[in-house]
Amino acid sequence: MKAAVIHALGQPPRFEDFPEPTAGEGEVGVNVRAAGLHPFVRAQASGSQSGRPNVFPQIPGIDGVGSLDDGTRVYFDRVRPPYGTMAERCVVLREMIFPIPDRLDDLTAAALFNPGMTSWLAFTRAQ
Repeated sequence: MKAAVIHALGQPPRFEDFPEPTAGEGEVGVNVRAAGLHPFVRAQASGSQSGRPNVFPQIPGIDGVGSLDDGTRVYFDRVRPPYGTMAERCVVLREMIFPIPDRLDDLTAAALFNPGMTSWLAFTRAQ
């Protein structure tokens, strides 16, 4: 599959072939249609984000919108490293996929969820 691949800290991702992931127990494969480009992802791609293991090569990206093999459109989060959402396909835990209504397009859905969840998390931690 094609993906944006990081080979070392401080190096920009390169668009190249990368082995396709295989879903394990409790995981599901997702065909990526749109991915969020959040500050975390930009920091991950630049090597300044420590929230994910620095295993190389790796694909940046943490959430997005895609379709399951049966065609169901979903938002998904927490991609299993070294895979990320800047690829044609990724695998995620089954409980981290959420159906998307047809009236919501892929790009809007990919941009919508992460900021909303970040705001909710900040609010709940502040309580």
